[in-house]
Amino acid sequence: MRPGRDPDPEYVRPLDRNNTRAIDRTGGTILHTSRTNPRKMTEARLPAFLDKAERARLAAADGVYDLTPIVLRNIASLGLDHLVTIGGDDTLSYSERLVSEGIPL
Repeated sequence: MRPGRDPDPEYVRPLDRNNTRAIDRTGGTILHTSRTNPRKMTEARLPAFLDKAERARLAAADGVYDLTPIVLRNIASLGLDHLVTIGGDDTLSYSERLVSEGIPL
């Protein structure tokens, strides 16, 4: 969801046999992408909702932040049963981190 736009009721939706039936024959992506690695976020890319105290807790190195606690909260609040990750080295290495945190992939 982009800032300044009305919430899209279809932004988060359960996937089932009916709405994924033709997914393998559909071009592009239905899942969208963020092109980020949550454990390697720079200060300039931090979400605006993070206050100074939370930014300090998430600081991992000089100018780098690990947003994994936020990712874990979001996964829990969405009630996800499993997460399917598709991507390159960053995606797969971060997937390994999520598995170590107990997220079923």
